[in-house]
Amino acid sequence: MALSEHEEKLLQEMEKALYAEDPRFATNIRSAKVSGRKISGVFALVSVIGAAGVVAGLASQMPLVGILGFAVTLFGLYKVVTGVVSTSRTEIPTMNKKSAKPKKGGFLKGAADRFEQRREGDNDQNR
Repeated sequence: MALSEHEEKLLQEMEKALYAEDPRFATNIRSAKVSGRKISGVFALVSVIGAAGVVAGLASQMPLVGILGFAVTLFGLYKVVTGVVSTSRTEIPTMNKKSAKPKKGGFLKGAADRFEQRREGDNDQNR
């Protein structure tokens, strides 16, 4: 699904803000994404070659060629899938220790605070 013009503008603004805030981190993310795509493309090509080996093995009635082609196809697809998973994990931004806010009470404390704020907001509207 294509992005609308508004969404594209927001995405570009977010990218510019990321570069302005932490250019080294943004460069690392961009290079990891590109290299991950290249590696996935190579292994996708390997799996296509393996599928061609399966077809060649069937056409020539040589089971060993078909079995090897099937193994190559599985290997290529495995590497594509694990490559996509590993690159998507590297794209998740992590907070620096400097910018991390100290936790005050954990998740349950925060959830309780938000609940109280909503409850107080409802009481203010009823008055």
